[in-house]
Amino acid sequence: MKKEGECCGTCRQVACIYDAQDKTRHVLKDGNQYNFKCMNATCLKRNGMFMTMESYKQCPPFNPDDCVPGTVQFDKDGCCQICETSNCVRVKNVTRLHVKDCISIEDVEVASCTGHCDDGSRYSMEKNTMMHNCSCCQEDKFSLQQVILQCANSSKIPHDYIYIESCKCTPTKCEEYTEKKTPEQFKEQELEEIRARLGERYHRRDRDDYYLQKKGYKGRH
Repeated sequence: MKKEGECCGTCRQVACIYDAQDKTRHVLKDGNQYNFKCMNATCLKRNGMFMTMESYKQCPPFNPDDCVPGTVQFDKDGCCQICETSNCVRVKNVTRLHVKDCISIEDVEVASCTGHCDDGSRYSMEKNTMMHNCSCCQEDKFSLQQVILQCANSSKIPHDYIYIESCKCTPTKCEEYTEKKTPEQFKEQELEEIRARLGERYHRRDRDDYYLQKKGYKGRH
């Protein structure tokens, strides 16, 4: 810019010159942005001076075990991993097993099922009644695992427990709203369903009781 009475002009900055991490150069006007993966660059004009401010995107917690297989990908910015989440997922935990006065001598990985499954109601013109669809997040595949317990009298005994390998939303009978049940009755009904699923090969009391305790019920004593 050349002022009156001066022979030579001066240079006045009108934009930001930004060299990005992807080895490219960009001319950004006031308020313009450039995004590269997790980084965002914004050109700002302050007191006649241009400056580039960088900020970095924070990705939310991501657990691939919560995803539908084959759906893991990066978001549109190429920064954070995203996926189609599964409503019913397996949750793993490492703990010491306590059975009466005995405790496992090593940490044991246990698993449980958690999440919400699709439920719904619709009116059937043909049957002239409401149709209900209900499903429950529960174990799909499970296996019998063995761990060594050390008891209060210093003896060591083997103990079998149920390990959940996968979970899924399983269709179940809907409870009619006219049917009045106490919370204890609902728990007893689910308890009996679990016993039936376990079958005769898991009929031993300690195995059955341990699995029921992990589901939040009291065992049979």
